[in-house]
Amino acid sequence: MASQTDTLPLDVQYHKLIEWLQVRQKLPQDWQKKLKAARLKLTAAVTNAAKISKSAVQTSVTSFLSEQPEENMNYFRAQKVVEMLIQSAEGQEKTLFGNYSSPFIQEWQKVVQGLAKDNLYLAEAAQIMVQNVNYEIPALKKAVSSNDKQIQELNRRQQDLKRTASESTKKFEEMCKKFQIKGDNFRAELTQLANNLPVLYDEIVSQLQQGGAMRAVEFYRSFVDMLGAKKSESATLLPYLAYICEFGNESIALKQWRDANPNQPPLDSLLNKPKNSNAASDAKESAEAGGAIDWGVGSTSDSTGIDWSISVDDQGTNATAAAIDWGGSGDVSTVAVEEGAAIDWSATNDTVETSTDGTAATISWDISANDNPGIVWDMPAGETASGGISWDVGDTTTVDNVSVEPAVSAESAQTLFQHTDSRNEILNDLLELETFLQQRLVEMSASDELSFSSQFQAAATIVKEQSIDSVQSYLKVIKQAIKTLMSPQTNQLLMISQSPKFLDRLVSMLQQQSDFASKQLQTATALEKKKDECLRVISVSQSQLEKLVDSVIELKRQVESSMAKLFDRKVHIVGEINKISK
Repeated sequence: MASQTDTLPLDVQYHKLIEWLQVRQKLPQDWQKKLKAARLKLTAAVTNAAKISKSAVQTSVTSFLSEQPEENMNYFRAQKVVEMLIQSAEGQEKTLFGNYSSPFIQEWQKVVQGLAKDNLYLAEAAQIMVQNVNYEIPALKKAVSSNDKQIQELNRRQQDLKRTASESTKKFEEMCKKFQIKGDNFRAELTQLANNLPVLYDEIVSQLQQGGAMRAVEFYRSFVDMLGAKKSESATLLPYLAYICEFGNESIALKQWRDANPNQPPLDSLLNKPKNSNAASDAKESAEAGGAIDWGVGSTSDSTGIDWSISVDDQGTNATAAAIDWGGSGDVSTVAVEEGAAIDWSATNDTVETSTDGTAATISWDISANDNPGIVWDMPAGETASGGISWDVGDTTTVDNVSVEPAVSAESAQTLFQHTDSRNEILNDLLELETFLQQRLVEMSASDELSFSSQFQAAATIVKEQSIDSVQSYLKVIKQAIKTLMSPQTNQLLMISQSPKFLDRLVSMLQQQSDFASKQLQTATALEKKKDECLRVISVSQSQLEKLVDSVIELKRQVESSMAKLFDRKVHIVGEINKISK
């Protein structure tokens, strides 16, 4: 009679199953060698099954084999294949001795028999359970967890990148708004923006002129003069500010000319004259006005007209036609002149030699370069006009006693606001006038009207006329001009117009800011692709994990069932294998 202990279930650790079977002599000592040979036959059978046409086996068998990886094939699954083959049409064909006639079925039967011999299938199952529980399942879980964490990290990075891109785009838009450009073509738009500086300068000049800045300058000068300064010194205060209030934003060269020629007509009116403007054209204009033309020669008549010394009778019948040869080879002009008459062209009483025999008259052109007082050639000192006209013109040319300067340099062609030094002088004048007006406003506000009137009784009219309101009005205009000139936008426009390197740096900065936002978005898009790949890996790994866990649980159940038959007792496989989950 069996003892009570013989009926108790056997608990076997899954990773010690092979050792447990060897101790109980259920596995031979060379089980590894025999198992390797049996596995080779199993692998060959799986390979041959893939080469057999579908007509040879049932579709279900082919599908079952294709779903099972080669490393997951074991004794129990080989048994399943044999059962499926026996139930197929091939399984109905047998030999006279009761064996199956299909070589495919015979091959799989040998595989099953080889694994069943010496309980090799139990060792095989133990190896598979250890491999899957200790390595494959943890690896798949780790892959799922790692990719899940990577997705979380990618989501966080994506949010950071999108936030950075949004901030960068906002900053770029603010920069474009600051420079008043659209941001389509940085260099062209900035260059075009810098070309608007003359308009800005004209607006400043207009505000100063309309706001009474010139009167503020006169107020300042009169106030300084009242304090005892010389009239000549006070008149030179704030020269640049006074100039732009009177003449506007003119060129440096024109200002220099105006300073050197205060009593001359504006130079621009002369420069706008035709190129042939000279003494002769002025004489022509004088003649058209009714005056006589002075050719610079001595008069041969008391009349103010030109004496050609030609006498013609009333009828023209007593005159002899004399031909005058002008030295040409074309037609000869025929003029009715009195026989023997001479044409006097000279200021030295030289006569024109004429011929009464029909030959050409010889004209003497003896004119000295100094006979015409209307044109001064400004010859170098020490040289005279003897021997001919000297064309060695000096630096300047005098036309009707008006000196015209040669072409100005590029720097002199700049306007007062464009030129750095003159612009600084204008700003200094504005700051000086602002300080004066602020001080006067404080003094006027602190003094009562009676004391103020008595204090400036002897002052100039413009000083006595000023009130707190008028000074505040002047101060407002001056402050606005200073604010505009000293604003960062104006300084940047000046740098753009005057420094190509600054423009290059500014364009590069805008381009980098624009590219940075684009790169952030591109990186976020690339991370989205990585996240999709991680999701795919998680999906595949999760599917493999579920199948592997199911297969391990099924294999454990099959091993327990087989061992129960072998030992005629209930067997439990215990350990970490019971804790695996999907």
